[in-house]
Amino acid sequence: MKPLLRKKEALTAAGLFLLIQIATSCATTPYTDRTRFMLTTEAQENEMGEKSYRDFLAKAVPSGNQAYKRMVERVGKRLAAVAGKPDYKWEFTVVDSKEVNAFCLPGGKIVFYTGIMPMFENEAELAVVMGHEIAHAVLRHGGERMSQAMAANFLGAVLGALTEHDNKRELYLAAFGGITTVGLILPYSRKHEYEADETGTLFTAKAGYAPDASVSFWQKMMKQGGARPPEFLSTHPADQKRVEYLQKLMPRMRQVHSASAEK
Repeated sequence: MKPLLRKKEALTAAGLFLLIQIATSCATTPYTDRTRFMLTTEAQENEMGEKSYRDFLAKAVPSGNQAYKRMVERVGKRLAAVAGKPDYKWEFTVVDSKEVNAFCLPGGKIVFYTGIMPMFENEAELAVVMGHEIAHAVLRHGGERMSQAMAANFLGAVLGALTEHDNKRELYLAAFGGITTVGLILPYSRKHEYEADETGTLFTAKAGYAPDASVSFWQKMMKQGGARPPEFLSTHPADQKRVEYLQKLMPRMRQVHSASAEK
């Protein structure tokens, strides 16, 4: 048997193995019940989150603003209490940076930059952003994106090997990369944003924060935002669509908020 033929057969078998893995590695998201493909475990993601958090803190400058730190921790503890993850080792940190940013790593490691804090008029608005970031972690969006990337990289390697002696190889690989990015990775990123908005608002409502703050906060952000790329090629939904989506959620979220207030 020719070496090239053996190589193609081996790669074809590897591709079939990956397809079997995809078919048998489906999981359901909590809260939204969406079926998705996962190659990583939550324990692996949390371990990576812990390492990334420690590496980040080793280089970051802690904020000396005690009011910011107390506010982030106060809101964070309320949201963590209703997020359904008592096994997470929750930590809340404010770092000194002009960057407008906040994130929550797998395992419950929450970081807010001082640059984003002036955007919040009250705790409810801070809870909107924190709830959204916590939702990304609880829904394991990071692990899902890693799983997508692992599968895409593997299939790309298979395609590259199969077309090794084809003079159109670069065209095939470029087309595959474009299809993967626009057709798979970016759409899922937008889906993640909507899921995080929905689940994050649910957390804020359960924690006793008025869910309508999510609508008013993003309406305010619309007025402050500059030019954005078209939604189709953006990893985040356009603000107007985000607001409209949140508005549709409000009747249910208000009921959740009322129920939490009665407890």
